[in-house]
Amino acid sequence: MAHMLEIKQGRASMFYVGDTPWHKLGTKLDNPATAEEAIRMAGLDFTVEKLPNVHRFPDGREVVSHSSFFTYRTDSGIILGTRLGPTYTVAQNTECFKPFDDIVGAGEAIYHTAGVIGHGERIWILAKMPDYVHVRINGHDDPVDNYLLLAQSHDGSLSIKMKLTPIRVVCNNTLSAALNIGADGRPHDDAQTISVRHAGDVHEKIKTAGRRLGLYNKLVEQLAEIYNTMGRKQVREKDIDQYLSQLIRPPEGQTELSAVAEETREQILELVEVGAGSDWTRGTLWGAYNAVTEYTDHVVRKGVSDSALLKSIWFGGSRESLKNKAFKLAVEMLNN
Repeated sequence: MAHMLEIKQGRASMFYVGDTPWHKLGTKLDNPATAEEAIRMAGLDFTVEKLPNVHRFPDGREVVSHSSFFTYRTDSGIILGTRLGPTYTVAQNTECFKPFDDIVGAGEAIYHTAGVIGHGERIWILAKMPDYVHVRINGHDDPVDNYLLLAQSHDGSLSIKMKLTPIRVVCNNTLSAALNIGADGRPHDDAQTISVRHAGDVHEKIKTAGRRLGLYNKLVEQLAEIYNTMGRKQVREKDIDQYLSQLIRPPEGQTELSAVAEETREQILELVEVGAGSDWTRGTLWGAYNAVTEYTDHVVRKGVSDSALLKSIWFGGSRESLKNKAFKLAVEMLNN
């Protein structure tokens, strides 16, 4: 079950709008108007509680812990996390997703997918925003959708994360690295994802995170300018070679690439020539950058499951890091 979705009474705890997912599971909907409706249709309308762990001795004595806690679902009694600290604070699903309507207005965002992973250890919701970034290259209009992803865990493995995720319409290609843009218009490591730890006043932190995401419109404007500049930046074969040489480097202390790294480089080079939209993006920095993102989001190495690929793209991993680096290097090339 590579999709790792929760299955209850033969139904996957997930909804989607638009194209049917690769696993062909979940409930297809039109556009839910609010986060509350999206949560209900995705099976996210459950609550989680936290209790101290109990230590049982061989003689039958039980000691309630003051330093070790567990979380569980109140509807099913399923335990989600077992080694949580005393400062861990539960954030209910309904509370986490309220910032969506605050940011874009009730009914304006199109809630695209949402679901439950495992038994509720992790959850997510993806909302399609009401505007586009238009990249114009060689007379072609390359529209980029904008999505807002929120994910969190109830087992302590993931903080509450909110991130903007532009996706290329022509190949449904996730370009989440573009969030490396700060309010000053320059790349910043902490601009990609807003994270809220499950500690302290989580409720107020969620509100603050929502206000930070209120900079959305400004970020989209900055993103459009950078993308279009990439589209106008002409690159030659030697420029692409240099770009990939900086992107994919041998490990420290070594002079040659590993077999996996060499294969990655060759696959990206192939996508520069024949990837989605390459007919009009070839020869531009935008085309080179999109070859990297197409590789990270769509090319699966042998032995890598679909769920592992999704986890790496959305929740952080080697592929996410590669996109981040690719975006930074592309921006640096614009200034050279």
